[in-house]
Amino acid sequence: YCVQEALYNMNGLTRGIDQINWLHHKFKTEVNCALVEHNIPLTLSKLRVLDVIAHTPHCRAKEIIEILGFSPRTVTEALDYLDIKGFILRKKSKENRKDKILSLTQRGDSILSIAIEIRMAKLHELIEPLTEEQLMQLIHLSDVLYNASRSFNS
Repeated sequence: YCVQEALYNMNGLTRGIDQINWLHHKFKTEVNCALVEHNIPLTLSKLRVLDVIAHTPHCRAKEIIEILGFSPRTVTEALDYLDIKGFILRKKSKENRKDKILSLTQRGDSILSIAIEIRMAKLHELIEPLTEEQLMQLIHLSDVLYNASRSFNS
């Protein structure tokens, strides 16, 4: 009985994780499509990189990697794209010449504001069926799982 109950709970948990993964990909696709529809030359991932730069004083690629959990290559490619598009500035750090301090250009700040509005509209569509209590539970549970997962050995 205990083994069957444990298997049932694990199947439910696995299904729940799969559903969260599906929701993440669906949300990402919806945001990316909406950005294209509004002629915003960003993906959700690049939007998130811009957002980190906007909210991190003296931001470097290292902070983006740590905050978003992206690979160094992904961050470098995103920064190269954002630089070419004129959304960011890279300035040499006074402390370490190899480090580049990242900041948004006026164009980057403008495009980020519009893209965040689009992302928030899609997020509201996603969470619309939830009551305020369910939303607070979701936020709490996702914080608990996220913080616990930070200790995983990779």
